[in-house]
Amino acid sequence: MRTPTNQPADESPQTERAEPSGRRSNLGTALSWATSIMLHVFVILLAFLITWAVVQDQDDATRVITSSSETVFHESVQPLLRTSSRETTRPLTETAEEQEVDSEDLSELLFSTENLLAEAASLAESGDEISEEPMPEIEFGGIRAREARRIIFVVDASGSMIGAFPAVLDELRDSLNMLDPRQSYGVVLFQRSEWIMAPPTDRLQAAEPTTIDASLDWIRKNVLPSGRSNPSEALRRAFNLDPDVIFLVSTDITGSGEFEIDTDELLAEIDLLNPRNRNGQRPVRIRCLQLLDPDPLGTLKRIAEEHGGPGGYAFIDRSQIGLESSK
Repeated sequence: MRTPTNQPADESPQTERAEPSGRRSNLGTALSWATSIMLHVFVILLAFLITWAVVQDQDDATRVITSSSETVFHESVQPLLRTSSRETTRPLTETAEEQEVDSEDLSELLFSTENLLAEAASLAESGDEISEEPMPEIEFGGIRAREARRIIFVVDASGSMIGAFPAVLDELRDSLNMLDPRQSYGVVLFQRSEWIMAPPTDRLQAAEPTTIDASLDWIRKNVLPSGRSNPSEALRRAFNLDPDVIFLVSTDITGSGEFEIDTDELLAEIDLLNPRNRNGQRPVRIRCLQLLDPDPLGTLKRIAEEHGGPGGYAFIDRSQIGLESSK
């Protein structure tokens, strides 16, 4: 029979036809893997490019903000003021506009500050010119005082001053008329154990012609020398008004009778009112004028030596005032 002998012949062609089909299957699998790998590589490259572009944009934005030298200081401070998350996410263009406005405001502020500083310097220069002009010198009974802004006259109004009192007031007027309104003055008189002051009694007043005339007119109308006196209260009052110079005028400063004060006691009291500072200087200069008769105790001279400095004492006798000698 032919059938058995022909069967192997039929199987051989089928085997040969199956081999090309297997090769095609392996080739398809390889192509699929290659495509997948290429897609992954492409995605990775794309992600890298996107990340690099974002970083570059941020760097560029930073350079744009800080590129102007006029806004460097402003940019360094501004982030400290922005604490809101909404403000930190605002567009860059809006921030640039705000920076421009802030820069203009800052420029105006700096310009205003420069103007103020210029005006202050001008005022300081004018003030220096005024302060450099010396105070007018004051002279009373031949005693001089320089660079004094606040001057007080402490004048004896006891009975021993009856003859000399009008001449003292005339001398006082001449002395005050040497001053200008930058200087201030006061007149304190002592009688018995009390003090009397020409108004105002609580402060000094500017040395103007009207105030000087008013003070002297008030004294002539309201003060009549009489009795005995003690200068202690009048001196306390004078020091309470914070003077630079005190002119102390008397015929017998220590007095007599019930109002008499010991010389050493008076000196100790004045020393407490006018103590020396660390440099050995007294804050107030006391110029002393002895009238009519010499003082055998030399009290006013000792006060002047301790508190008035050189040239702080003078004696005017009766003849110089136009009075007859007591002898």
